[in-house]
Amino acid sequence: MNNKVSINYQKMKNESFLVQEIYDAYREFRNPEGIQLAELFLKKNKTNQLVWKILGELCKRANDIPRAILAYRRAIYLNPRDAIAHINLGILLKSKNQKIDAEKNYRRALILDPTSTLAMNNLANLLRQSGRVEEAEKLCRDALKINPKYDMALVNLAIILDYKDDLSERISILNNLVKSENKVIYLQAMTNLAIITYLRYQFDESRDLLARSKEIQNLNNSVLNNEKNYHIYLSKILHDENFNNKAFVHKTIKKLFVIGDSHSLSSHALNINVWGETFHCEAFLIKGCKQWDLAKDGSNQFKNKLYSVFKRIPNKSDVLLSIGEIDCRLDSGIIKFRKKYPGKSIDDIIENTINRYFKYISELNKNFYHNLIFQTVPCPILETNSVSKDDNKLLNYVIKSFNNYLKLKTKELQYKYLDLHTLTDRGDGFSNNMHHIDAHHLSRQAMTQAWATNFVNKV
Repeated sequence: MNNKVSINYQKMKNESFLVQEIYDAYREFRNPEGIQLAELFLKKNKTNQLVWKILGELCKRANDIPRAILAYRRAIYLNPRDAIAHINLGILLKSKNQKIDAEKNYRRALILDPTSTLAMNNLANLLRQSGRVEEAEKLCRDALKINPKYDMALVNLAIILDYKDDLSERISILNNLVKSENKVIYLQAMTNLAIITYLRYQFDESRDLLARSKEIQNLNNSVLNNEKNYHIYLSKILHDENFNNKAFVHKTIKKLFVIGDSHSLSSHALNINVWGETFHCEAFLIKGCKQWDLAKDGSNQFKNKLYSVFKRIPNKSDVLLSIGEIDCRLDSGIIKFRKKYPGKSIDDIIENTINRYFKYISELNKNFYHNLIFQTVPCPILETNSVSKDDNKLLNYVIKSFNNYLKLKTKELQYKYLDLHTLTDRGDGFSNNMHHIDAHHLSRQAMTQAWATNFVNKV
């Protein structure tokens, strides 16, 4: 072996060793060390596509998404035909709400690998959130033709069917998913089935499903946060000693349809007295729905579901819209938008959101003539352990201002409202701690009391 060949061989051997070190750091979750090793390596070896990909994943774990995106863009520059790199870049772009570029990368991945079920499922998820549910559904079904046991595609299809208001097939899919060996998917499926059975008045079955999946309440897994919150909330509703397990609806009793986010569940199966009559409340859940989502231009999954529900119930129905509380949380909606654009007035953001929301609802209702009632947002619980004084003050102000403007808007448009804010106010805009069942939701007794004392019929 001549000297030049020997030097090249030793260089390749050293590079191979360093790449293995970087990969081992990634595999063993030694993220800071892995990032440092990868960056030192790439200073001298800028064309190593694998290390750029590993660096992208390490930065993603460190929640440094901009650096992760740059790393994956470099990896794709070095190998434009790497379908997995396009998928991973798409995931990163979507996390930064760069949906157009994310979609381009998913579609490019499918051109490079038409059988990539991962690309199909990720693209379907993005399209669902953008309201393109028909195309999203087709992609999920195409992925399942290739791999009928692909649990993530089944999960995604079940979500799509929920927003399409297609219950029967969704139940079938969830019943299959409870057999999954993946604990996260099993617990997600069990919790969603518990919600469905609750809304179908199968209360004992819902309790049983919650009991069999109670492990979820003790797990610290961010993927399960949403289902965990629903599990705790629904368990409290169903184990309340005053819960009527045999809710009976006489055919002569009128229905009040409660449509909206998780707050709608507290009203389900209640009988309330209003307008001198008894109404039976029937809830339709639109998971995670905000006024913000309905105020946006274009279609999305929340608009699709609301339209489906408006269409399903009889024309001229009495409807309580339970939408708005998620808009007012510290980590979403109005406050999150203000933090992103600090130069904007928070009052302008509130008014613009509510104006556009009412405009959308009023236009939608022209085809159905429903008698609409708008539910206000309850007072926030004063949390001093995990929330700063400034954040508590901001939350209080946003919820108070949001409700005040919502009430003004109902008066302007001659609608009615159910005032949960006044019911729960201790006098300074914070909760009196008499009506909450958890950090956000009210008890069923609170909802009954609200109808008796805080329903505003004439505005």
